[in-house]
Amino acid sequence: MIRKVASTMSVIATVVSVGALHPGVSHAATPISQANTTIFGPRVYVFDPTMAAADINNVANSVFATQESNQFGTDRFALLFKPGSYGVTFNVGFYTHVAGLGQSPDDVNINGGVNVNSQWMPNANATCNFWRALENFAVTPSSTNGVTRIAVSQAAPLRRLHVKGELHLFDFDSNWKPTLGVPLTVRCERCGRERRDTINDWGDLIARHYWPTKPALSYQKGMRPTRSEFRRMLLAQRLAEAREARKNSA
Repeated sequence: MIRKVASTMSVIATVVSVGALHPGVSHAATPISQANTTIFGPRVYVFDPTMAAADINNVANSVFATQESNQFGTDRFALLFKPGSYGVTFNVGFYTHVAGLGQSPDDVNINGGVNVNSQWMPNANATCNFWRALENFAVTPSSTNGVTRIAVSQAAPLRRLHVKGELHLFDFDSNWKPTLGVPLTVRCERCGRERRDTINDWGDLIARHYWPTKPALSYQKGMRPTRSEFRRMLLAQRLAEAREARKNSA
């Protein structure tokens, strides 16, 4: 039975992606009204690259308007993207799952932006931002100054994402003065875990209100030190800074 189901799903996936295998084939525009008329129900939207970008934006923004602060609501939404490129920009609210339907993240490229902000909370406090997911797509943040912002606290997994730009894991208001301009600014609102990632530069690894200086560490292949290793490296750096300070004051 399991083999039959797997075989059926494989056939469905092949049929769905046949257009992506033949980019030269012209496709008629698909009306946005068909996005949520699948067997999955009216709150599961399956977008096609032939749908108008403005229509996709309108749907995604409408969902966000409903879910931005719907912290304990009962609504659930899924925004699914078939393989292809989409020129859209939108935010992701509570109980919303955004996913690409390709075999690899780069099969779906969102050229614009997919973000999670926390402007609904006083002082842009993202410690209450949770219960959402983003996975299996690439995003080129061309409409957000090269920055993808995912300000979440917990229960908000990011799986198989290819962020072609900076990734900021926090939000800010006029009282925040974060250090920008680095490929990855990890100033998390609470806590998180990463694994099997490739990160070119960790940038602001340690929140400055916990540590006075940032450790001069760079993990080119996504390899994170253990807690004890990190403490030893941080201690070594502080000793080096103290020696340099004594040298300069002599």
